[in-house]
Amino acid sequence: MAVGTCLYCSRRLEPEDEVAMCDVCCVGHHRDCWARNGRCSTFRCTGSPRYMTGEEYAAALEQALETANSEPRNCPLCGGQVYAGTVQGRKEQGTQNPVESSLIFRIRRRTGESSGSPARRLVERVFGARQWRLPGVVLRARSCGNCRALFLWGTAMDDNFIQIARAQAAGRYCVHCGTAMWEGDILVHGGAGSHARFHCDTVPLFHRDWLLHNTLDRFVYNRWPLRIPSIPACSCPNCRYTEVCGRPIYRFG
Repeated sequence: MAVGTCLYCSRRLEPEDEVAMCDVCCVGHHRDCWARNGRCSTFRCTGSPRYMTGEEYAAALEQALETANSEPRNCPLCGGQVYAGTVQGRKEQGTQNPVESSLIFRIRRRTGESSGSPARRLVERVFGARQWRLPGVVLRARSCGNCRALFLWGTAMDDNFIQIARAQAAGRYCVHCGTAMWEGDILVHGGAGSHARFHCDTVPLFHRDWLLHNTLDRFVYNRWPLRIPSIPACSCPNCRYTEVCGRPIYRFG
């Protein structure tokens, strides 16, 4: 099974391939692709390559993402305390197994939609899926308990981050089935209300002087809405494998 997609050539990274992983953004390339490009393919990234096998890359990427999400501890925007946790969607009630998190992916552009007859393209655009749910998917992140800023892999979700994320969502292929992935966004906050919230891993210290601080902050104030409308992403129309900035978001459940 493939362990990722090369950001330079968009071909799959196989376990037996020689892989160059960027030591800054953790994106994988074929070793030859890195040499051909001369640098990391991520927009404005100045990272250096770490060479390994494709099998080693899968474990190294998971460890790197966990390490990256360990910072920042204090918000660079307001100075408030930043907490580790997950971005989770609304609880989806099923007939058999209710899923805690169900993030929504909304399509912005269908890769390959220009193929086929004009009539077929029109039918797909009018009647095709505009969004789909990602049951059981959560996004590891950090968030400031004061200003509600969101941090992914140690980086604040600002205009520069969104620009990079949108650029990296283009031309991606699913690492599981090889299908061209569609560009879009994970909905966070819209006109109809909050689609996703940040769930804190620990008990936030919002009311430490209150008598029932531990109970209130553990069960009531341990989650909050985020102020960003969406997170740029790409998702496979077949198996729903989804990435943000070339990095997979995981399914639990």
